[in-house]
Amino acid sequence: MSQPIQPCSVTLKISKSSVMLYANRYLRREGEPGATAQQYLASFATRCTDIPPAFDAILRQATAGQPGRYRQLCQRIEERVLVPARRQAQAEALKKSWVQLAQYLENATEQLQQAQDLPHFDELIAHPAMQVAVQVLVGEARRALRPRSRLQTSV
Repeated sequence: MSQPIQPCSVTLKISKSSVMLYANRYLRREGEPGATAQQYLASFATRCTDIPPAFDAILRQATAGQPGRYRQLCQRIEERVLVPARRQAQAEALKKSWVQLAQYLENATEQLQQAQDLPHFDELIAHPAMQVAVQVLVGEARRALRPRSRLQTSV
């Protein structure tokens, strides 16, 4: 494993596309002014919905002995990155499902319209087995029309 990280401080830089973790040290030089040195430690994409385990391990190591600082940085990541990423992922999943459902309904409608153009459609659809199939279809359509409490977001 890598050497223990012993920074004077640990900082996050959050950009539009990534979360970066840096260690900061103050270096004193004899006869010269001091300077700060920044060392890159780890990063992850802002589209992540959870802190990646490897990043968390490095963050824990970098904040060893400073549990308050660890919690503070995690809270900042949660609020500024993870919550928005989860909302975005949920919105994308909802949009994808919307498109898929619209395609299913369009296909079902087209299939029913095409079925009515079949030769002998009136005779075939009057058969008891076909009537049962239509009743099942209508039952599923009615079930789909019932409002469901789990759908709380509109598209």
